[in-house]
Amino acid sequence: MQSQGMYPKLMTRRKDASIFEMIDSLRAIPTASQAASLSQATGIAIQRSDELRPRELEELAAAVFARLGGRNVKHTGAHASTDGGVDVWMLNARGDVEIVQCKQIRARVNRTEMVSFAKTMRRQHAVKGHYWAPGDFTRPAREFAASHDMQLYSDRRIREVVDKVFHEEAEAAIRTDEQRPATAAATAAILAHDRARRSRNAANLTTAIFLAGILCVVLAALALSYGLVAVTPGDLLKLFAR
Repeated sequence: MQSQGMYPKLMTRRKDASIFEMIDSLRAIPTASQAASLSQATGIAIQRSDELRPRELEELAAAVFARLGGRNVKHTGAHASTDGGVDVWMLNARGDVEIVQCKQIRARVNRTEMVSFAKTMRRQHAVKGHYWAPGDFTRPAREFAASHDMQLYSDRRIREVVDKVFHEEAEAAIRTDEQRPATAAATAAILAHDRARRSRNAANLTTAIFLAGILCVVLAALALSYGLVAVTPGDLLKLFAR
């Protein structure tokens, strides 16, 4: 009887675990807004930060922290041989040093990497460290970071912070793209109207010249008939030919 009583608990735990896994998997899917913001921030049509090259991830981190209020933000990872494990260096609002390390690998970052980053923070006299790793972190790594003033950024968190910073620009770019077809159509309509107006003006001018020629011939014929001027039939033909 006791063993039978345990089964419902086990089933409940498995059910709860599957629900949490489902929620995590749904949150791992980039939203349209996140994808648009990420593309706006990087200039590359992507949906996830793990699609970026290592240098592109570093540049994205520098751009994000500069917009979040970081001062003197420097992309030190541009000098890979001398960065000392620091990809982005900056000062916070109080003037304290904060550093960023980016790791674009498929495997999850482990605790050993966190210990090494903590040593780098001490060498740089940094009060806080930010570790960007789209491939995620192991549980021991997260536990170590929580007690050493480190902020961890997996792909999901990177997308969230990028969307927070670049959301308005991405929306403006989308609105501009949506307006381009209407603008092009309006421009085409204006040009077509202008061509039609020019064609009508040319036709009106041709008609006016033709009528003026006929009028000149009629007046000349009348003048000739009344003997007011000496005009020969050849002169009339030349005038009409004009």
